[in-house]
Amino acid sequence: KPTLVFNGISINSGDEKTSSRTVTVTFNYNGYPEYYWLSESPTLEGAVKTAFTGNPISFELSSEVGVKTLYGKMDDGTTVSATTSDTIELIDANAAILNSIVINSGDVFTASGTVSVLLDTINTITKYRIGTTSDLSSLPWQTYSQATISFASGLSSGAFTLYAQVGNTTSVSEVKS
Repeated sequence: KPTLVFNGISINSGDEKTSSRTVTVTFNYNGYPEYYWLSESPTLEGAVKTAFTGNPISFELSSEVGVKTLYGKMDDGTTVSATTSDTIELIDANAAILNSIVINSGDVFTASGTVSVLLDTINTITKYRIGTTSDLSSLPWQTYSQATISFASGLSSGAFTLYAQVGNTTSVSEVKS
C-alpha cells in the first residue's frame, strides 16, 4: 500500500465566508487514510481520532463570529501526516454584508456618467446608498430591490470612484469602493 500523502483540507469548497456554523471539510490526499483529526486548535486539542469513511466531513465551528482556522491531519495506520489548515470567516447570519461592487461589468472606461453598479452582498439587504465620496452619511437610504443598480454620477467626463453601503433592519455594512 502506498504511503499516505496528505496535501491539505478545504472548507466549504474554498469559500471565504459562511453564515452557517456547520461546514463541510474535504481532505486532499493520496493513499489510503484510515483516521483523521479536525479541530480549531493548532495542537488539535479536543480532536478525536475518527475513522475516515470518505469526503466530505461535516464539522461544527465554534459560535463566535470571525475568521476560523480548522486544523486537520490523517493516519493510514502506519504514517501520521503533518497537520495542515484552512480558514473561513463565520459571519452573522443577519448582518448586512457588502463583499464588493462592480461597475459596468468591470469596464474601466465609460462614455456615460450613468453606470450600472452590481452590489455583491450576503444575507438579506433592504437598503443601499451609493456616492462618489467615502462618507455616505449625508446620503439618503434607497430601497434595495435588485443587485444591479443604475447610478448617475453627475459627471460628463473624468474619473470617479464609487462608494457603496448596504443595510437591513439589524445592521449596515462597511463602505466599499
